[in-house]
Amino acid sequence: MQPASDWAEQFVEAIARACLMVLVFSASANGSPQVRREVERAVHRRVPLLPFRVEEVLPVRSLEYFLSSQHWLDAFPPPMEPHYARLTAYVQSLLERAAHGAELATEDSP
Repeated sequence: MQPASDWAEQFVEAIARACLMVLVFSASANGSPQVRREVERAVHRRVPLLPFRVEEVLPVRSLEYFLSSQHWLDAFPPPMEPHYARLTAYVQSLLERAAHGAELATEDSP
C-alpha cells in the first residue's frame, strides 16, 4: 500500500490482478469482516482461492459460502515448518502453471 492511498481501491485492484489468493485462515480471520470482503472480491473476480488453515477452526456461514468448494491445506498438527513447505511448493506449482498458460496464450496470439 502506498502512503495516503485509497486503501479499499488498492485492495480491489490487487485482487483483480492476482492469479491466486492464499487465505491464512485462523479464528481472527474467521471473525474479520474485512477478510470476508476480500474473499468475496476474489471469488467475484474468479481468482483461485487457497485456504491455508493455521488453527482448527470452521468458517462462519458467510465464509463457508465462499470456501465450501475449495480444497483446504491444514497447518496442524505442529511442527509448522512442513506445512509451510507444502504450501510454498503448492503455490510455486500453481504460479508456474499460470505463467506457462500465459506464455502459451501469447504464443497462440496472431
